[in-house]
Amino acid sequence: MTDLGLEKPAESSNKNLKERIAEEKRLIAIEEKELNRGGNILRKIPAPLLVLIDRFLKGGLALTTVAFVAAGISICVEAATVAFEFDIPAEWDEFIVQTIEPNFTPLLGILLLFSVSLGIFTTIQLGSDEATYKE
Repeated sequence: MTDLGLEKPAESSNKNLKERIAEEKRLIAIEEKELNRGGNILRKIPAPLLVLIDRFLKGGLALTTVAFVAAGISICVEAATVAFEFDIPAEWDEFIVQTIEPNFTPLLGILLLFSVSLGIFTTIQLGSDEATYKE
């Protein structure tokens, strides 16, 4: 029977099994190459650290936003004292003029830094394979 190019059933099943194993190995190698390609940096960071980074960025953004708005309001109050000729305690006026006003612009830079960092971090998370919908 083998002279006509036909195989015995046992030889055929062994050949199919070997082909399936080879195909599985090839697919696993492709997946490993894809994972190690560096496209998803978040897989290399432990989950608790990711949560810590996320909370730090969100907390820093919230804190600097509140500080920036409060500083802006205090500068407006100090400016109103000059425009409308009323007085606030001298210690407050000195604190606003000596501390808050010079640090207002750097505070905006820190706020922007937290905002951009959180945006980049979120974009990386949304671009990961885990966040991508697949059927």
